Amino acid sequence: MGNSTRQQAAGIKHIEAHDMRLDCFQSPTGIKFVLVTDKSDGAQTAEATLIGVYQLYSTYVLSTPFYNPEMPIRSDLFDHHLSVLLSKV
Repeated sequence: MGNSTRQQAAGIKHIEAHDMRLDCFQSPTGIKFVLVTDKSDGAQTAEATLIGVYQLYSTYVLSTPFYNPEMPIRSDLFDHHLSVLLSKV
C-alpha cells in the first residue's frame, strides 16, 4: 500500500504585514523559495506561483549536471521561463 499523503514541511508558510505578504515554499529536498507580494494578492496565487518556480527550478536548474546548490543560478532557460511565469501573475 503506497503513501499518498504529502508531508508538509515545518516552518513559516506565510507572514502578513500592513501592506505586504511573504510566502515561503520549502521543497522536499529542503530548498526554500520566498515570494514577497502586495497583501491584496491572494494566497492561492502566491502558492501556485511558488510551486511554478519550483517546477522551473527542477526542470532547468537541477537537470544541469554541473549545478551545485551552493552556486548562483546561471541558466538562460530558467531565467526566460521564470520571466514568463511572473509576467502572468
